[in-house]
Amino acid sequence: MPHSALRALITRAGQLREGWEAMLRVNQQRDLAQLAREEEDIFMMLSFAEMMGIPNPAPAVSLEMLPLMLERMHDWHLRQGLEHSPLEGIKCC
Repeated sequence: MPHSALRALITRAGQLREGWEAMLRVNQQRDLAQLAREEEDIFMMLSFAEMMGIPNPAPAVSLEMLPLMLERMHDWHLRQGLEHSPLEGIKCC
């Protein structure tokens, strides 16, 4: 294979890889934007319900999230600058 043909093949392979990576980044950005919208929707629902005096609809669905929340509690209170969990009965340290 001539040197110029090999160089062209390597260049095309690099372009193909760059295109593939760009497509993956777009998909990741789309997925992250969707997650952010879903989080905002939940926050808005809870805030509006609180403001209108409607009982919080979250407890029914949040029970299944409890194990995940407990795992994340330690990271959360450290980010808040708290040495230990501020909630009584929840010991994560």
